[in-house]
Amino acid sequence: MRPTVAAVIPAFNEAGRIGKVLDALARTPEVNEIIVVSDGSTDNTFQVASGYSGVHAIKLARNRGKGGAMREGALRTNADVLLFFDADLIGLTPEHVRDLVSPVCAGDATMA
Repeated sequence: MRPTVAAVIPAFNEAGRIGKVLDALARTPEVNEIIVVSDGSTDNTFQVASGYSGVHAIKLARNRGKGGAMREGALRTNADVLLFFDADLIGLTPEHVRDLVSPVCAGDATMA
């Protein structure tokens, strides 16, 4: 049985950049769930994330910091494997995501 995989993206004021990361994750079949945690953002990060089909967007009222946003995202899923991505990654592709998650899903690594 293949493990379920959730990608968690903590984001603070990343409305102009997060779309490329979400596009890459949405095109990665190994990712079963995408969670964006808008960490007290004052721009449209939450709205941008909410506009993507299949993305679970969470809006925190106040900034908790990256670790707090990561934790909140992790608590919102029952996935077997968690992937954490920055919202402003440049050049992320489905192949990059696959390279990270494949050893963990195959049981060859506990972390990548």
